[in-house]
Amino acid sequence: MPEILGTPLGIGWDRNQGWKDQYERMHRWRRQLVAEIERESKEGDWSAWPNRVWDTAFAFFQTAYHLKDWILADHPELRPMLEHAVNASPRLALCADICNGTKHRAVTRKPRVPANVVGLREFAPDVPSRARWLVLGPDGPINLDVLANDVVLAWEHILQQVPELTSGASDDGASAPPAGDP
Repeated sequence: MPEILGTPLGIGWDRNQGWKDQYERMHRWRRQLVAEIERESKEGDWSAWPNRVWDTAFAFFQTAYHLKDWILADHPELRPMLEHAVNASPRLALCADICNGTKHRAVTRKPRVPANVVGLREFAPDVPSRARWLVLGPDGPINLDVLANDVVLAWEHILQQVPELTSGASDDGASAPPAGDP
């Protein structure tokens, strides 16, 4: 571990656990997103656009989609399988478009889903807890927290299908992440 004046620097990029770090980061962002949605619903302050929810959502979808890149950095041989799996999953394809659009301000690659993706907030001024955060995709509106959970479940399904990722050890010798929320 690197040190400065005899003091360990702590966790840094030099100590990353490869794709498992990104996997755990995805779960943390999902938990944060759910917490932000719940907080906004309880506060019910619709006088200003609550950027915290959308900022957290963008961070979640970017992190979730980029799990693919982190896996490929450890296992480049999985590229064809991962590309197919992401494109075959409606939720991961939607996640990829949200990631690309929020990273570059507009979708810069051929969209994976056949529709414009729009984030919406449905108001319920009399009952703030009934307000909803939605993503309008090709299949209509999807609750933001439901979409985030579906994306995590889609990744977990893929990870469970790949022996290189579920064998209990990776190139760095660490065990594979447990199924479910760490």
